[in-house]
Amino acid sequence: MELQKIWIMQGILFMLIVIGIAVNRLNIVRSEDKRVLTDLVIGLFLPASIINSFQVSFDSEVVKTFGVLLGLSTLSMVISYAIGAFVFAKRDHKQKAALRFGTLISNGGFVGMPVAESFYGSLGLMYASIYIVPIRIALWTVGLSFFTKEKDVVAGIKKVAVHPCLVAAYIGLGMLVLGLRFVEPVGKTIAMVGKCTTPVAMILIGVMIGEVKDLKSIFSGLVLRYSIIRVIVIPGIMYGIGSFLHLDPLVTGIAVVMAAMPAATTTPILAAKYEGDYILGMEMVVMSTLISLFTIPIWRMIL
Repeated sequence: MELQKIWIMQGILFMLIVIGIAVNRLNIVRSEDKRVLTDLVIGLFLPASIINSFQVSFDSEVVKTFGVLLGLSTLSMVISYAIGAFVFAKRDHKQKAALRFGTLISNGGFVGMPVAESFYGSLGLMYASIYIVPIRIALWTVGLSFFTKEKDVVAGIKKVAVHPCLVAAYIGLGMLVLGLRFVEPVGKTIAMVGKCTTPVAMILIGVMIGEVKDLKSIFSGLVLRYSIIRVIVIPGIMYGIGSFLHLDPLVTGIAVVMAAMPAATTTPILAAKYEGDYILGMEMVVMSTLISLFTIPIWRMIL
């Protein structure tokens, strides 16, 4: 029964992506419209989901779990950084920047949190919103430095601190600690808005895939090797660490799910902005996303 539920959920996600491809090819959602969808997901739908996920009881175990999640996330960043530096060391600067960024930063914030909620409910989403904090910091500090060669950590952290998803986490965490709850109309509205996250996020991924006119171009050895590292090797390492340390299965599950996400959609965006190999970045996003449609349910079965 569990396997059937996983494939049904994955089938729903796949169909939403197909809808995204269709609306792009039919010019219902054009390339320039992506910005609106992205802003809605990042600035409204996902923050609403995060705030709603914190509407649970608070106890000392929650604090301890948050610490473990932050530690695991930081460790995953160190491991991913080392893998990217070793595997792609001989590539030219433009390719190396995209490949190392994509290895370090997954699409956990955009797709991972909705998937975590689908697998583990509101508690899973709350844990994922904590796990993502070090990843967001790495995105705008170490990750950005791959393209710009700048290492202004303080400026990066300041930028991350006001990210809508982290602001939502501040609000949710504050209400959790203080034991506050939204009055019914407000709470239900926030929950309803938050439920838009998964369908809109998946459709947006489909829109991005729909922009690739020749899908054969993504099946290069380099992109395939990167994708295997992104959605199989790194989550496999996190699963091994969680099993070795005998962590709570839910905590291990969140670490694996977030690590198993495809390349971040910001990869080609930053590559284009800083004159990197944005075509490679787009191919990385498309290929790793397609492979993840099959690997994510497998990871769910393993977990």
